[in-house]
Amino acid sequence: MDFIDEASWRPWVAVGLVFLGFFGRWFTRLVLGSWLRRNTLLKNSPVVADVTELLPGPLAFLVNIALWYVAARVIQIPTEPVNLKLFVEQGFQIALAVALNWTAYAGADIGGRAAARYTETTESKLDDQMVPLFRKSVKLTVSVVLLLMVIQNLGYSVSSLLASLGIGGLAIALAARDAMANFFGSIVIFTDRPFQVGDWIVVGDVEGTVEEVGFRTTRVRQFDKAMVTVPNSRFTDSSVVNFSNRSIRRMKFEVGLTYDTSAEQMRMFLSRVNDLLRAHPGLDQTFHFARFVSMGAYALNVQIYAFSTTKDWVTWLETRESLMLQIMELVEESGLAFAFPTQTIVMDDPAPPRGARNAQ
Repeated sequence: MDFIDEASWRPWVAVGLVFLGFFGRWFTRLVLGSWLRRNTLLKNSPVVADVTELLPGPLAFLVNIALWYVAARVIQIPTEPVNLKLFVEQGFQIALAVALNWTAYAGADIGGRAAARYTETTESKLDDQMVPLFRKSVKLTVSVVLLLMVIQNLGYSVSSLLASLGIGGLAIALAARDAMANFFGSIVIFTDRPFQVGDWIVVGDVEGTVEEVGFRTTRVRQFDKAMVTVPNSRFTDSSVVNFSNRSIRRMKFEVGLTYDTSAEQMRMFLSRVNDLLRAHPGLDQTFHFARFVSMGAYALNVQIYAFSTTKDWVTWLETRESLMLQIMELVEESGLAFAFPTQTIVMDDPAPPRGARNAQ
């Protein structure tokens, strides 16, 4: 159609593509949002829920930017006196890379959530730690690749850029010393496995439950619900106490009896407490004892030492509570009494005055 001037249809096509970009953005949100959530056979699937939550926004933005980029290529943007066309196209290339990066991040999060749901069904906790690292690795790789592509498309030499980075490698290595120490700390965590996600640990002055292990830091949720971010390098030069990595938990406490307890009553009490320890279903029978350990300032102290059969804190508290209540009942049945701090004040008769003594 030679009778149609090329300059006349290009603006109309560009305008159409602009409006098509708005429509494509709306249509993408509609399909991946309400329609996919309501009208598919897998609408109750958690994967579909993740897709409808995370993907509509970045994918709609990607469709919009892609159509607008085509519109910018179709329309004749002036290049004189300033190369405005190059500026616009480079701006759209950067925006397109951002949209692709956002979409890839959403895809990585969807895959990471699906993998996390699967790892919850397995007994091993190592895969629970690997899922966040894999997700972050995918995001980092995508970001680096897209960044290099944008740099190349903008007319810069990637090889020259990498060579220039080699010149300042020493300075970068010195600046990244802590980052490298944290990275090698994460390798130690995954190879030596001093703890896993969900373990109760103590490192330095930080105590809590491990929630996530990353390349640089480990997140620990304290028992007051505060989140503490611990650098991984700290685990290579500090002792780590893992309370979850045990099969039983110790309980140790003392019972103070009054000083009017006779030796025979003490022997009988110790014998009955040891019988109680042997019969208690929540205690490990490998090692336990009840011993008369000291004569304190105001009490005859009996030490109770035993281990519960569980490492769960709540169950351990219940077992400890049950044992102490039974000991209290035993003290009452034996006619004994618990001691507490007391003071006895003895008043002597005052000496008579000197004059009164001489008069006698």
